[in-house]
Parts: sequence; C-alpha cells; structure tokens
Amino acid sequence: MKNKNINKVTSLKRQVNGTYYWLKDNWLTLKKKSGYFVAVREFKGYLGKNEYAGVWKDPKTSIIYCDVVIWVSDKETALKIGKDKKQLAIWDIKRQKEIWIYN
Repeated sequence: MKNKNINKVTSLKRQVNGTYYWLKDNWLTLKKKSGYFVAVREFKGYLGKNEYAGVWKDPKTSIIYCDVVIWVSDKETALKIGKDKKQLAIWDIKRQKEIWIYN
C-alpha cells in the first residue's frame, strides 16, 4: 500500500494548479462552481471522506504545494480554517484566485 501512495503523490505533482479526486487509478478534476478550497494538511498519498488533493503553485515563490483540501461554502469559515491550519491562502472557486491569509 505504501508504494501505491508514493505513486499517487508522484502522479499528482505532475498536475497543474487544480483540485483532484482519485477514482479507478486516475486523478480527475473536481468541478465546483462556488465556495472555497482550504488546505488542511500535506498530501501524502491518502484522502479521507470529503477530502481532495489540491495542487497549487505559489506565484510569489514558484513552490508547488500538494495538499489535502476540503470544500467550504462560506468565506469566513474558510479563512478561519486556513488561519487555524497556518495556510498561506484559500482558493476562491467562483473568482478562480487565491485569497491571501498571510502575505
């Protein structure tokens, strides 16, 4: 099982900015029209219920992040979770851009 998780991480890092779920040995793009994605922990090859894999390239540093993200419907809750988890930003789905928490 550990090797399969490593393969998932390696294949996810090949993706470009987006949010994905794992189905039948493939990463598929998660499509939502509104709300916010918030990272809750580093992605290490496994996802829990209602968790997705988020890939994000920081435009300031060019660092690529692979995190476990959750979907949250309202901005205030998303920002609170992001702050609690010490995240740099949350993702605004409707506007397709980051909302920076820490600059």
